[in-house]
Amino acid sequence: MPIYEYECADCGYQDQRLAGVNDHVIVCTQCNGVMVRRDLDMFESYFLSLEPGTGNAAEQMN
Repeated sequence: MPIYEYECADCGYQDQRLAGVNDHVIVCTQCNGVMVRRDLDMFESYFLSLEPGTGNAAEQMN
């Protein structure tokens, strides 16, 4: 099982937990509130580099 980052919707506490792929909501250990998984987009930086004017490799070849 992978490790995911979670953030509490009530107190803002952040934690990393070993969880299943479908475990999107867990209980906060600080306030017993609801913690929501923070899914990070690992491809975001790649797609941002494709925007015009960012000096990506494709533009530099032209």
